[in-house]
Amino acid sequence: STINLLTPTITGATYAWAGPNGYTSTSQNPTIPNSTALNAGNYTVTVTAPSGCIYTASTTVVLNALPTIAATTGTNIIAVSTTTTLSNATAGGTWSSLTPARATINSSGLVTGITAGTVICRYTFIDANGCSNFVDYTITVNPFIRP
Repeated sequence: STINLLTPTITGATYAWAGPNGYTSTSQNPTIPNSTALNAGNYTVTVTAPSGCIYTASTTVVLNALPTIAATTGTNIIAVSTTTTLSNATAGGTWSSLTPARATINSSGLVTGITAGTVICRYTFIDANGCSNFVDYTITVNPFIRP
C-alpha cells in the first residue's frame, strides 16, 4: 500500500518530515508507495511558518499483513448455460466475475456460463483491520454441445 502523510497548509511554510529507516521529506504531504515493514513506525513533521513559529506533530504508521485466504475449490470446466458452485474455506468473503460477459457468479459462489471462453472468478476477503486480499480461480466455459 501507499502511505499518505498529511499536514494542514500554512501559506509560505516549509515542511520537514522524518521517520523510520532514515526517511526524510520536505514535501507538505509526502507519499511512500509500495510500503514495507521498514516503513512502519513514528513520523514527525516540523513546520516552520514565515513568522518563524515552529510547529511539530507526530503520527504512527501501523502496517498490517494482508489476510491469508484459502484456495478456491470447485469445477474448472463448464459449458454455456450450465452452472457450478465454487467454495472457499475463508468465510466472510465476496465473489465476483472479472469477465461477467462470459460467466456470472452470485454471492453463494454459483457460477453460470454465458459464452465460451476463459473466466476469472475472484474471492475477496476484508479482515477486521480493513485489509483486503483476494484469490482468483480460472474457469473455462466451453460451447454448449447438443447430443
